[in-house]
Amino acid sequence: MTSKLPYAIKNNSVLKFICILFFGFFFSSLNAQVTIATEDWSANNYTSGTGWTGDWVEADDDDNATTNTGKIFINAGELDMQGVGEAWLGRVVNVSAYSSAILNFTFRCAGDMENDDFMFIEYTPDLGANWFIIDTFQGDTASSGNLVMCPNPDNVNSGTYSGSFPANGGANTAIRFRSNISAADEDFFIDNITVQGVTQAEDNDGDGVLNGDDLDDDNDGILDTVECPSSEKTVFSYTGSDQTYTVPAGATSITAKIWGAGGRGDTQSGRGVGGAGGYTEITIPVSDLTSNSLILTVGQGGNSSTGSVNYGNGGAGLTHTNNGASRNMGTGGGMSAISYVTLVNPGSVSTSDLIAIAGGGGSMPAFSNANTNAGEGGGTSGGNATDNDATVNGFGGSQSAGG
Repeated sequence: MTSKLPYAIKNNSVLKFICILFFGFFFSSLNAQVTIATEDWSANNYTSGTGWTGDWVEADDDDNATTNTGKIFINAGELDMQGVGEAWLGRVVNVSAYSSAILNFTFRCAGDMENDDFMFIEYTPDLGANWFIIDTFQGDTASSGNLVMCPNPDNVNSGTYSGSFPANGGANTAIRFRSNISAADEDFFIDNITVQGVTQAEDNDGDGVLNGDDLDDDNDGILDTVECPSSEKTVFSYTGSDQTYTVPAGATSITAKIWGAGGRGDTQSGRGVGGAGGYTEITIPVSDLTSNSLILTVGQGGNSSTGSVNYGNGGAGLTHTNNGASRNMGTGGGMSAISYVTLVNPGSVSTSDLIAIAGGGGSMPAFSNANTNAGEGGGTSGGNATDNDATVNGFGGSQSAGG
């Protein structure tokens, strides 16, 4: 799950209040979904549909939309993917205006699928240099974490699929359907494809009222017009890099309210949720600061990327392979902080360089159990994950050690 996170920094001097808001990722933002691209195969070609960049592209097949001798073709208004062997069909979609995206489609199958038959739903953030699995359909029973293609004994299945993926690739993003089916009389049909972009509206305190309509958007009992007069408010947005704040002349103290970024939740609805970012609030006399130039870290929300940490040092994502299928574990949310130095390499930072930190939330693996929660970021300490069906749950970190 991707999330919004604000800072609020207030400088107090005699009869003068200066409020600066820093908006990045916060766990309780409200999502709005906008349809970007559609495809229903009614034109029986790979050039139709709306909102895409370029045409559908086949690989490991004949690149012909209507020839039914191949592994992939359009069959009576549906995309038909069948054996024998691996092949894929993909298309570029620009998601640069959004924080994340959702792929939806209807599906059905026919034939005697076995557990060595797979359909992988994938995305790339870099025009195919790297592909990442969103979800996996498998055979007639499916391994843990995978979706069933065609359950026995009826050998038929149909339904509606919806899965989310990161929008970090922007205009270089593409989605694809990659099949590895063992027989020509085994078919997986896909239709009514939509890609939706997810935008996030700020709701700092998670009460369901957007900041613009909320008289007390941090829920501290003090009206926003008292805390931060609108005529003296400056807004900074999440950028993915360090930002600086210079304490104005005449300020006597700084009050900072800091939210850590939320961790990624399960990509399937009704399953586990990512942990919320922590919250820290402090008031610092300006006379106690060793520098009036402060570094601001606005943490990045968790997503489905792998291999590297999020901005704000949220835990790196990875994939776990089970019976030939990958399960995306998600990234943790990044911390948010005020410091005197950059926190990009935390191992080189001493405690004297830090002013305040709010930890990021934990991530939730794909295909988790329902009603489970990743550990929240916490203030003085992190929260523990909860899953009554798990053998071991993750534990939150403390001020001096990780969880």
